[in-house]
Amino acid sequence: MSFDIERIQKSTRRVRKFVRKNSKRPSSNAIHNLRTSTRSLETTLTTLRLNSKKTGKRLLRGLADLRKRAGKVRDMDVLAAHALTVNQAGEQDCLVQLLEYLGARRNKSTKKLRRVIARARPQLRRNLKRNSKRLEKLLKQAENNPADSDAMPVVAKVPCP
Repeated sequence: MSFDIERIQKSTRRVRKFVRKNSKRPSSNAIHNLRTSTRSLETTLTTLRLNSKKTGKRLLRGLADLRKRAGKVRDMDVLAAHALTVNQAGEQDCLVQLLEYLGARRNKSTKKLRRVIARARPQLRRNLKRNSKRLEKLLKQAENNPADSDAMPVVAKVPCP
């Protein structure tokens, strides 16, 4: 089974960049990219069984916390986008109140996300870098010696219907 190393590196770069910047007002697109990148990394690490060691477990736990907090912010973005599509005559004041409320909730969720990032930043960035290098090493080793390699897990190929 082949893995796209460049795609894995891109996910790692996105997460590291978001954690490094820790923006006060992250865009909805940045939050979406963070969630998809963390999910991709979690899946890759689990698939390659890198979650068996202490650093792998710690990284997965940090990524999960980050993804869950970003999910709260993303929920408010999605709800606000849906609220903007509502077009009820005479209900403009209610719509404005709803959007203000959703904006306040998003700000609150963003503050919590920033707090999680600030607390976990040094360890999370270090673990991302370490596991990224370890992952590249394992994939290159498996690519060079596929028969010899204990690096790759046994993955059964399921035929497509």
